[in-house]
Amino acid sequence: MTTLAWVIGRGGLLGSHVAAALAESPRVVEWTPTGGPFHWADRDRVDARFAESIAGFLEAAGSHEAVAIFWCAGSGVVATPANEMAVETETWERFLARLGSELAQRPRLRRPLSLSSPAPPAGSTREPGTPR
Repeated sequence: MTTLAWVIGRGGLLGSHVAAALAESPRVVEWTPTGGPFHWADRDRVDARFAESIAGFLEAAGSHEAVAIFWCAGSGVVATPANEMAVETETWERFLARLGSELAQRPRLRRPLSLSSPAPPAGSTREPGTPR
């Protein structure tokens, strides 16, 4: 059984560690969207990239038994002001809305979908995306 995995934010601290952990599993195939990094500050560009990237990911999912999306994007920390976190939350919600819309248009895509954020705790011996 293979799982197609997409790490959103793989260029950051969390995402790079999740991608590295996934690379250690022979059952996981990492998927990376075309078009380079997301331009998070430009809402219209991000939304367009979400649309094309989600469609590409779901198209590629057809040859795998399961799919997983790891949302590791964002720069918020404990001290980040609420208004800045609200922008990041809105981006996450727009991603989820687009994903839901794309999945609704593909009723024949019957794969287990794991959607998670954040990664397992440091020192964990389980693979990312697996239950405790």
